[in-house]
Amino acid sequence: MNQINIPHKWRGALYARISRDDHSNEYSIENQKKRLYDFVETHGDEFQSAELYVDVGASGSNSDREHFICMLNDIKEKKINCVIVKDLSRLSRNYYEAGYYLDFFFSSMDIRFVSLEYPALDSFKSPELMNSVMIPMQNVVNDDFCRQTSIKVRNILKMKREKGEFVGAFAPYGYSKHPKYKHQLIIDDKAAETVRMIFQWFVYDSMSQKHIVKKLNALGILAPAAYKQSIGLAYHNHGLDQGMPLWNLRTVRGILGNQVYIGDMVQGRQRSKSYKHKKVEDIPEDEWVIVKATHSPIIKLDVFLKAKSLLSNRMRAAFEEIPLQPFAGLVRCAECNKAMQRHASSKYIYFRCRTYREQSRNACFGHSFREDRLLNIINTVVQLHTKIAADISEIQQAMQAEPIAHDYEHQIDCLINQKKKQLIKTARYKKSLYQDWKDGMLTKEECEIYRSQYDDEIKAITESISELNREKNLSPSRKDKENQLFEQFLYGHILPELNHAFLSELIERIDVDQNGDLTIHFNFQDPFLQW
Repeated sequence: MNQINIPHKWRGALYARISRDDHSNEYSIENQKKRLYDFVETHGDEFQSAELYVDVGASGSNSDREHFICMLNDIKEKKINCVIVKDLSRLSRNYYEAGYYLDFFFSSMDIRFVSLEYPALDSFKSPELMNSVMIPMQNVVNDDFCRQTSIKVRNILKMKREKGEFVGAFAPYGYSKHPKYKHQLIIDDKAAETVRMIFQWFVYDSMSQKHIVKKLNALGILAPAAYKQSIGLAYHNHGLDQGMPLWNLRTVRGILGNQVYIGDMVQGRQRSKSYKHKKVEDIPEDEWVIVKATHSPIIKLDVFLKAKSLLSNRMRAAFEEIPLQPFAGLVRCAECNKAMQRHASSKYIYFRCRTYREQSRNACFGHSFREDRLLNIINTVVQLHTKIAADISEIQQAMQAEPIAHDYEHQIDCLINQKKKQLIKTARYKKSLYQDWKDGMLTKEECEIYRSQYDDEIKAITESISELNREKNLSPSRKDKENQLFEQFLYGHILPELNHAFLSELIERIDVDQNGDLTIHFNFQDPFLQW
């Protein structure tokens, strides 16, 4: 038997890994650590050092594991020259990646690799075994285990989704997981107030999505990612790596179009392309798993449907200074069913068929309709409908029975109170700095750094409170607005302004055919009984 010469002491990396699906005691971290430490202790004269690297809840289907990556970096920096694992599945369950590390990476970096079992390997003492056919065969078995586990997990999640159980890691913004029943959603009152404000601004105040984004950021309301972290959730995304994330169009649009806010569970919007990596793909909407009435709604159904209709129009003003045109997204060509384009001539403003103007003169007709005539017609139609109302008292009772929009001033007051509590808390932290310095818990330099940070935070909170107070003073209550609109519309003496907010409530669309004839589709069969 040949004598093995050990030219130097080994600097060992003891690697242990357990995924969420490894439930057997054999693969417990404690068992793995015991096996690894026993090996080092048995061969103590061979080792100069032994560093432990542990990944908990990490899948072996890819190498995106925090401490595994640290170990690879330490290998590249020559801090270690020996890797020891309990078995090959702990290194990787990905057939290709396992082959890469065993056949190329470890040998090119002069790393001794030791697997204690399944199969037992030692690239230094028994290098010939590293070329054994048993290694790729075992890697295939490990890979297939991962595939089968992925299929089982997907089937379990599918069943839970179909039962209306929430299976996501983090609840949608506005909700939180039930403290006892983690698959059930409950309303997060603080975040829900912001969701209600977003819908109110968009539906009732005709505010564009861009303006909503600017307003949320100006008011100092935390974006969903930052909010989740602020309440102690271990939430992370790439935006958080670049500082405090802000509200953006995608987030606001996602909230306005999310059916979860009317109490329906909507899941299965995305799926991973493979169990071997984290890349995902979108699933067509008709394949989503939707279960009705699984939790308490934040938004009433009629408000959500109005928001959905406005989103589909895709005709919102970009900024507060740019008002919406009264017929934005409402006038359509009856021949091609496309939205008609608003076009100004030297004297009049017309609606023209977009298909005819922009695509092909053979695809539709060159018909148009003047905007001022359309306004006069709609004005006359509304007055006529008012005069033929059969029973004013019945209309009034129906109107008063309708639930009004959420009290906007109450929402603002809640936000102001939250900001005031935050201000008191921050001021208290600032006040405690002096005592911490006196007690030796902080150096003078650290004290000054924290003081400066708290001053900046206090300034930002104070500005947010001022902005919220201005908003409260500028915005009359929604109830007063609705009562005023009711009185004007009901009696026909003072017709409401024919703006986009009013017209989109009353009218679904206006069709213009090639002869210039109009067909007005109302949102309600009898607009007065359901107003």
